[in-house]
Amino acid sequence: MPSTFAQIETLKQQLAEVSAHLAEVKSRSWDTEKEVIGAKLRAGYYRLALMLRRPEKEYAMWSTGVLTVGPAAAMLIAFLGSMIIGLPGGLIFWVVVLGAAITFAFLSVMLGYPGTEVLPKLIADERFVSQTAQSNASQLALEVSTLRKQQVAVKAAIKELIDEDHRTRTRLLKRDWKPMRGDEWKLYIGEVCAALGADVEQPGSSEARVDYVVSYGNMRIAVVARGNVVAVTNKDVQAAVTAKKLLDCDRATVITNSRLANSAVEEAQGTGCILIDVKQFPAFVMGSNLELFR
Repeated sequence: MPSTFAQIETLKQQLAEVSAHLAEVKSRSWDTEKEVIGAKLRAGYYRLALMLRRPEKEYAMWSTGVLTVGPAAAMLIAFLGSMIIGLPGGLIFWVVVLGAAITFAFLSVMLGYPGTEVLPKLIADERFVSQTAQSNASQLALEVSTLRKQQVAVKAAIKELIDEDHRTRTRLLKRDWKPMRGDEWKLYIGEVCAALGADVEQPGSSEARVDYVVSYGNMRIAVVARGNVVAVTNKDVQAAVTAKKLLDCDRATVITNSRLANSAVEEAQGTGCILIDVKQFPAFVMGSNLELFR
């Protein structure tokens, strides 16, 4: 069974993939929504243009009347709106003129573009585009909903693994670990490293005088476990460092429920070996000083 660390990393990768897919689907959904809006606006314009032109068959001066009455009505509306707002007189004049000019230009376009004979086809085309886009938008909305549920489920699974991992480490720390020695301490350290999400194996080389080789992701660590000794010495540090080289590890450590002799501290400083003593051990078990794994 994969370690907790491996399971969490796998779920995090899955979460990243789901989140990326969700962002891509949301983008496509927004593009589809814009396509629907565009099709409806164009269809609305074509319908309005067709409706505006229908009386041309009965009234010869219809277009002239539209281009006269329309701007005049716009001037009146602009004048009344400006008066209500309280604009100064000079500005009211230009607002009225601008309103008339814009209305004239808009009505001129609607009366001439596109050709009257193609308007029914254009309306039908835009209706088809709108319906197709709406269908796609519905499918994308369903996909977005599904991906969001997957995202929530993966986040919940990650949280559950982390919480269970924390509960396991809490139970380990509550055990009477300070008096442990020899094989009992060695087995306990193996459980602790596994609870921290590492893969734990015993070294195959008889020359390597270490208790475990611990793998945390791509990091390989030579581990010496010393339980209830008078003090960890420089010889323990040397054993860990030598095993690091023999077993092609990235790091070396000595973990103890005792104190550290000065010779061990000096040796560790010179070799880069990481020391975890009785004072640091509780924080190590609970995951708050995982320098070893970084």
